[in-house]
Amino acid sequence: SPGFLMAGLWALQLVALALFFDEPDRINNNNAEHLLKKSITSSSSSGGSNWNSNHITASMLEDSFVDEMTGSVTSSKMKYGSTSISSNSEHIELLERGGLANDPKPTFWLKLVEIYNLVFYNPALPVTFLVFSYIEFVDEVLISSCSMVCRRYFSWHGSSAGFLIACLGACVLPAHFVVEHATRHYDERAIMKYSIVFICVGLVAIANYEGIIMYMTYVGEVAWENASNMSFPVASSSFDDDSLESNLDASLHVSEVKQTADPYDWGLGMVMYVVFLSWIFMGTIILEAVDTSLMSKVTPPKLNGTFINSGLIATLIGTIGRVGGDSLITISALIDKSELTDFVNDTFLPIIPLTLICYWLVLKYYKLCV
Repeated sequence: SPGFLMAGLWALQLVALALFFDEPDRINNNNAEHLLKKSITSSSSSGGSNWNSNHITASMLEDSFVDEMTGSVTSSKMKYGSTSISSNSEHIELLERGGLANDPKPTFWLKLVEIYNLVFYNPALPVTFLVFSYIEFVDEVLISSCSMVCRRYFSWHGSSAGFLIACLGACVLPAHFVVEHATRHYDERAIMKYSIVFICVGLVAIANYEGIIMYMTYVGEVAWENASNMSFPVASSSFDDDSLESNLDASLHVSEVKQTADPYDWGLGMVMYVVFLSWIFMGTIILEAVDTSLMSKVTPPKLNGTFINSGLIATLIGTIGRVGGDSLITISALIDKSELTDFVNDTFLPIIPLTLICYWLVLKYYKLCV
């Protein structure tokens, strides 16, 4: 499926990123060390003849130091006015006294440890990442299973299922406007909490209760017949033939019902599915909007300066969620080969425990999500 392909490509990109990527010099961040070393290199290559004309200005020596945890920025400026340094040796000595020369470059593993500490310094950041992965998981299940459900239960063509998905996609922009207006009056953490409850209600309502009752009845009948035959053993072979024939007829009856019409909520399945599919999808859109907003607020500023920043982590986590959604649909399709299973229930009911876990995490770290 496309999810597995994208997961493989992202894995290859992650390996290449970890092995071959080198963080470039950030000139836009007023890196005085970079500018000073660049002046030394240029003056040395020109034989020192142009050194006197390269004055050190205040803008070249302005440096910004970002606190690792709080993200507060303080600027320190070294102002030399019109004073120029006449020799490279004096300039290098100045750098050595300031500790800017021979600065050891951190290794790859030290960078990973630093990123790990930054990510888990505030537990609210991993929670937002997990919620984002859950959102991608649910969206992948909704979109990828729509054509299968519509074909099995409603005999729709693929174009009809695609039109339904297109209508859901058209609701994304209005939903974001609603969320933007709601965040002005309500706390984003509260919206996040109630959005998860909203999704959980939709998952419970979209289940096929007719299929559950029907197949539980069939299982009970078959189990009762087998128990009756075991309680009254008869030596005659004719009884064994009759019991075998009755069990075969029950199995054929279940198979016939399964093949002729996939029952869904006593004729209301089409309405229930369309309504609560839209319900769940809108809940994920609202949850994604507030989750990404909280993610940007709880992310340490220094994390965005590393080669594995919050955007890359969110992308990888989202890809893992989509792969999980495709895996769930694959497992549901394999289980659905049995006569006593239902594709809708096998696909949507396993998401409910994941929803409850996300709700518990949000409640546990509710005060930290600011």
